Amino acid sequence: MEQLFSCSLCGGLTLLIRKTDKLDKGVWHEYAECQLCKGKVTFFYSDREIRRLLKLQESNPSLHRAKEIQQKMEVLKINIAKH
Repeated sequence: MEQLFSCSLCGGLTLLIRKTDKLDKGVWHEYAECQLCKGKVTFFYSDREIRRLLKLQESNPSLHRAKEIQQKMEVLKINIAKH
């Protein structure tokens, strides 16, 4: 089933197509590309540690690592914005 999302850049409703750009130092940019304006709507940035924690959380949801993962994502996002 196809999913739609509302683009936060142009406001249009478009098909959700997830993409990943691999940046420097093992950082990945996970985003959707708007089919109307071609803008990138970021889901999150991840590094090796965050991806490891996400995989661990997925395989064992009872570990309750969501808050730790979210905090690490925020720090990474801030560091990327500085550069």
